[in-house]
Amino acid sequence: MEPDPEVLPPPKPALLPPLLVGHWRIREMELWSQEHVETLGPAFVRLDADGAGEMMFLCVEAWLDCEPTERDGRPALEFSWEGSDDGDHRCGRGWLCLGDTDNAVLGRFFFHRGDSSAFTAERVAADTVARRRRRTRRR
Repeated sequence: MEPDPEVLPPPKPALLPPLLVGHWRIREMELWSQEHVETLGPAFVRLDADGAGEMMFLCVEAWLDCEPTERDGRPALEFSWEGSDDGDHRCGRGWLCLGDTDNAVLGRFFFHRGDSSAFTAERVAADTVARRRRRTRRR
């Protein structure tokens, strides 16, 4: 069955700079140990060309809405995020920019009315940050 073009919005054009699009493995966060950062599996940020994305770290699983910008003449983006933290609704904002090489980014996540943490990440293949399914308890 084909989607009805009158019901669905048209696909968004490419929005983000190609150098930022892809999967980024979070290697370090300012506030938490890497063991905690990877509670649910490999911590990551995924950025899509249309400005959408996803992130996972600690017990946070969230969707991103990104806008391109520049920092110090390098491609960057600012984003808002919404998702859950161990099942509780959370939201916030953040930014990231290319680091010293095109295979590294640095940035900061902000929890709405809560913590913020700087982070660094490196570009990886998509299959290295495959999401694990969370186990749920049966009652």
